[in-house]
Amino acid sequence: MGKKSSEYTPDAVRGHVLFASDNHFGIPVVPRVRVVPTWMAPWRWRAEFPVAPGGAQHFFAEESKFESLWVYPRRCLDRIALVGMVVSPDVALHRIAPMACQVWNVYRNRWLACSWADQGGFVIPAVSWAEQESFEYAFLGVSRNSTVAVSTHGVEDWRAFHHGLVAMVERLAPYAVLLCGPSLPPECAAPRGARTYHYAEVAPGRPAARPTPLSQEAVTAQTAPESFGQRLQERRTRPFLSLTPGPLPRR
Repeated sequence: MGKKSSEYTPDAVRGHVLFASDNHFGIPVVPRVRVVPTWMAPWRWRAEFPVAPGGAQHFFAEESKFESLWVYPRRCLDRIALVGMVVSPDVALHRIAPMACQVWNVYRNRWLACSWADQGGFVIPAVSWAEQESFEYAFLGVSRNSTVAVSTHGVEDWRAFHHGLVAMVERLAPYAVLLCGPSLPPECAAPRGARTYHYAEVAPGRPAARPTPLSQEAVTAQTAPESFGQRLQERRTRPFLSLTPGPLPRR
């Protein structure tokens, strides 16, 4: 049996590749990215969509893929390089889960985002939360005034969801909030002071979702900074092969 290539063998570097952190949990801080994708589509339907500039793919509603991405983080580097933008994989912080499990999932979300960003990809951090107690760590590792993505899949308590959404906007002052999945109900308005966009659910055979502005800030804002195309081209010229050690987190 031939030897497997390194990108398809369990990645052993996660134990000693640590990215910069600003919190006592050591959760890595994802580099700021200020852009609004022109389309969004689920990762599992990547073969059905032409690669158009300015789009992004996400892993929402695909929690089963999280573990394989964590074990084999290099597998999707080529696709990230081709598309240019991706939302970091996310596992919902279930209310019944112990705090240790929730913090661990936040850590892995941010670590994958940092590792892919380190390889030249534009990575939009996915943010989720559970009860109000989770606000202590659920928003860590996300740079202020950065674009963030939030899934509306599987929301059962819209009031609690809206409470967390408002808290996230107050804490992070995001450049833009990208809501992916079912539409917000009438009683769950977009938070004030944030460019908020909705990307509808996408079914097989349908075109990728385009952003629908949900706030006045989103209506009047540019969809992307003018320098986005140039920055993407510059990043594509960087080596896109292996993870390199980053600075140790501050303790």
